[in-house]
Amino acid sequence: MSAGAKSQEVLDWIAGHRGEMLALLETAVNLDSGSADKAGADRMASLFEALMKDAGIPTRRHAVDRYGDCVSSEVAYGATGAPHVLLLGHMDTVFPAGTAARRPFRAEGGKGYGPGVADMKSGLVMNAFVARAFAELKPSAPPLRVLFTGDEEVASPGSRDITFDMARGALAAFNAEPGRPTGNVITGRKGALFYDFEVHGIAAHSGVNPEKGASAIDALARKVIDLHALADPATGISANVGTMKGGMTVNIVAEHAQGQLDIRYPATADREALRARIREIIERHSTPNTHAHVTNEAIFLPLEPTPRASRCSRATRRAPRRWA
Repeated sequence: MSAGAKSQEVLDWIAGHRGEMLALLETAVNLDSGSADKAGADRMASLFEALMKDAGIPTRRHAVDRYGDCVSSEVAYGATGAPHVLLLGHMDTVFPAGTAARRPFRAEGGKGYGPGVADMKSGLVMNAFVARAFAELKPSAPPLRVLFTGDEEVASPGSRDITFDMARGALAAFNAEPGRPTGNVITGRKGALFYDFEVHGIAAHSGVNPEKGASAIDALARKVIDLHALADPATGISANVGTMKGGMTVNIVAEHAQGQLDIRYPATADREALRARIREIIERHSTPNTHAHVTNEAIFLPLEPTPRASRCSRATRRAPRRWA
């Protein structure tokens, strides 16, 4: 059988399991699996672990302390030790517990709706059934590895090393998150730095003795101005303090305030210099008798476009497609 005919056989197999795929998608969407909800994320891990094992695919569960466990599978056939293709996906979402019950999965007008349906539970279902198709049909193709992680939305602190191990020596890696509305495949993206930080001051009555206070909100506002000044459109760096809160009541000088910063940077940026500058701004005594510190830092590494990735993307766009 030719390679093209075998590819069509894989596509036909997947199309023939459409009902199972939709049922699995509904089950997955109706499971809360927020990054901070380890129990929920672990339920997602159990769902996909059982699915892969039931298909006879060697599958391993990787325990993660704080976030959802990871699940990895390997579909091996042909030459032992041949370079593999890695299929990636994350099981965690950004939604709080209870969201799935409030707006469960529904299909309407040929589209699926529900928390995490696009980002990225539909991608998880696709990867799982691609692996099952390859395990059953054994096409003339590189072996597959599949990895489901539980903490991508918070920068993969527990799964990053597992991902690196799974990717090492790979011929190619495909992440099944949504692309663009145009259907374009993403072959490069900026990195990101996320910071949570707190500012502490001194409380005082704003009418009786304001001079005895030190406003944490005042200090935070000054820091926001300086943090936003890190943005540099010419080099592709953006900066945004997306949340702020603080104070106790209108007539009290604020003793406490906190904010969250999102920085995006290209692969060409000096990340360590940028990190040092961010910390200097946050920890600086911008208002007398106040102090501030970082409570959490998360780093997303950039995906730098390469000629090889572009060639791979062009090749996948030319591949035959059919969906019943």
